[in-house]
Amino acid sequence: MLSFLNAKKVLKTLRKKKKETDDQAAALKRKREEEHQERQAQLLKQREEYEGKRRKVEEEQKVKEEEKKQLEEEEKDMDEEEVKKRKEERAKAETEAKAKEMEEMKAKQEEDRKKREEDLKAKREEEEAKRKAQDEEDRARGYRIMKQTTMHVNVGLAAPLYYFDKPTGAS
Repeated sequence: MLSFLNAKKVLKTLRKKKKETDDQAAALKRKREEEHQERQAQLLKQREEYEGKRRKVEEEQKVKEEEKKQLEEEEKDMDEEEVKKRKEERAKAETEAKAKEMEEMKAKQEEDRKKREEDLKAKREEEEAKRKAQDEEDRARGYRIMKQTTMHVNVGLAAPLYYFDKPTGAS
């Protein structure tokens, strides 16, 4: 009778453990599936953004080609001086547009750099605050905090002293 009761208890605990492990496995599987779905959604979003940018660039190229063809047809009837003036004006406008674009890009890069510096500074301050809090906690517990320092010695100057105290590995 006693072994029967023990066997029942063992079976009950085994079933309970199996149920727990099954629940953990199911939760892990759900979590992985959710992560996979999020990743797929993110990839789809990136792909759509890329396609949108590609289409926009293609449309801009088509517009430029059409404008170029139209200008060539208009310039056929004009004399060379007018054609040169128009080309110079277009070149000047393009360089101004590129310069403006470069200035905007530089401003954006500067803003990004400042933001990164601020984030880094905030992170350092946070780490410093955590370290100080830990030091205070250690002092309150009575731990002794020792600062380790390193010293760089010019070997040529310290050579005579090595006679008295040879470092490990020196011959």
